[in-house]
Amino acid sequence: MLPGLRFLFAAIVLSMSVLVFGLGAAALLRAAHEKFVSVPLRRAPPETVFAQPNEAASPTLAILRADPPAAEPKPPDKRGFGE
Repeated sequence: MLPGLRFLFAAIVLSMSVLVFGLGAAALLRAAHEKFVSVPLRRAPPETVFAQPNEAASPTLAILRADPPAAEPKPPDKRGFGE
């Protein structure tokens, strides 16, 4: 009967020590990481510091049309008809 009591006592002591160690480790981790947990997930957009923010010009599509100069009309002949 005595060996059974020794085993039971050792099992209880070992279980209690594991429980105390586990709770202590959990408390330590919670205290160490509490500042990270309290940070909100969504942050507000940063405020603009300047009155007019520097915005890059958006790309645009442009077409350049170069027509040849129009030919000047020739003045009509001043000679009469039939000449």
